[in-house]
Amino acid sequence: METDIKIIITKILLVILLFFCVELNICSAWENPENNDDIIMMSYLPLEKKHIKYHYPDTLYDYSKNFGGIFISPLIGLDFPLGNFSKNSKSGFVFGGRLEFAMSSLYPFIIGATVQYQKNNGDDEFKTVNRLDVMETEILSYGISVDFIINKYLKSKFTIPFLTLEIRNYQVTRKIQPDFQNPGLESKVNTFGITGGAGFTLWIFDVIGTYTYAKNLSSFTLKTRFHFPLFKL
Repeated sequence: METDIKIIITKILLVILLFFCVELNICSAWENPENNDDIIMMSYLPLEKKHIKYHYPDTLYDYSKNFGGIFISPLIGLDFPLGNFSKNSKSGFVFGGRLEFAMSSLYPFIIGATVQYQKNNGDDEFKTVNRLDVMETEILSYGISVDFIINKYLKSKFTIPFLTLEIRNYQVTRKIQPDFQNPGLESKVNTFGITGGAGFTLWIFDVIGTYTYAKNLSSFTLKTRFHFPLFKL
């Protein structure tokens, strides 16, 4: 038990370190901004036209026009199994990305298509009881997402709070060795999950906590996303 706690703490510290390194690069780019247009597309905050006018009075945007962009958002995080999932699996890293569509006419909604991959190793006690040498659960999930930016109602100059909702298809593959010791777990599962949560944005950097409900795969996930503009619209 003590070893598991140390491993979880180590994973969290690694993720925090990654957050910090990326944040340093982001902050350095913001210290001497030369182009307000680039700054606007780096954050969802200015999608509300009056917010652009307040924060970036020298911007060249025509406020009477609809504007926005398509973003790519890589993500990384930690997944903590809950319920039945926690009885046979440990926490694991999550990797993935999201393609996002943001327009001022859709504000405060951000629409996206998301994909995630994670691998959860088997719980030590579960493996011992069932005499398993290997127990791994790999999950590839993809679906659609909607973010609701609540900065429109909770004013802030420094961050953008938001709510998020996702519906994803889960393709689950379990590796269990030896096979004859399998305690009744399906080697392949295809199911759907619903994810809800909340987070906040700083510049192009998101921190999000979510709960996922899926058949025998429910979990809590702490993750971050980094928004990078692909196209201005």
